[in-house]
Amino acid sequence: MAVLAIDQGTSATKASVVDDEGRVLASASADVEVRNGPGDAVEVDPEALWQSVLRAGRDACASAGHPALDAVGLANQGETIVAWDRRTGEPIGPAIVWQDGRAAVVCDELRPHAERLAQLTGLTLDPYFVAPKITWLRRQVGPGPTITTTDTWLVHRLCSAFVTDAATASRSLVLDLDQVGWSDEACALFEIEPDDLPTVVDNAGVVGETTAFAGATGRRGGSRAVGSNSAIVATDACSDVRAGLPCGFDGLDFDFPARALHPFAPF
Repeated sequence: MAVLAIDQGTSATKASVVDDEGRVLASASADVEVRNGPGDAVEVDPEALWQSVLRAGRDACASAGHPALDAVGLANQGETIVAWDRRTGEPIGPAIVWQDGRAAVVCDELRPHAERLAQLTGLTLDPYFVAPKITWLRRQVGPGPTITTTDTWLVHRLCSAFVTDAATASRSLVLDLDQVGWSDEACALFEIEPDDLPTVVDNAGVVGETTAFAGATGRRGGSRAVGSNSAIVATDACSDVRAGLPCGFDGLDFDFPARALHPFAPF
């Protein structure tokens, strides 16, 4: 068994190929340039994120000698969002990084509802989280584009699924913690249509297949969750260049069986 674990971080994407005994066979990284602008703007080119995932993952596989992959895991920036075309997968404008503070105006508008939002979601009302950013960005781009966290966009590009895992969703300010699903009440406050949001899936459930790391061969097999903070995992490969994509849970401990994670996740 070999796992390709990819961490798509703020300033770089790092990838490692790890065997079933937890030994790192090879690692690689690809830098990402974050742009700071006026008014607390912090942005990044979504295509640069995507290319960094491909480059780091493929370089790590090549350095490891292209082992058979039983899983591909992708961790991402949990509160970074992007507007994109659901039909083509193409991004529309820059991604809004988790550090961006321009959604503070949305939080100010909703301050009277802060206590209720905390009851529903377990989070304080702050522009750090996802929903205020979505509301702010929606006002900029209009009603057409899909707006999600970058994990959903990256997974869609990898396998066409439209999902996010419970750990990432718990950072949104619109997840009902009791139901582990989108809160109609919280979504209404942020003027977000629940149907426009990705499906919240189990943190270790298979969601699709990818050929993005062709050259790294695969075989069918059981899954182990890999990655941290909104991680996805690929497993159950179906051909010599394809691997299935389920969502994973926080932590890189290969001794744990795949399992669901409580929505509260460290960040």
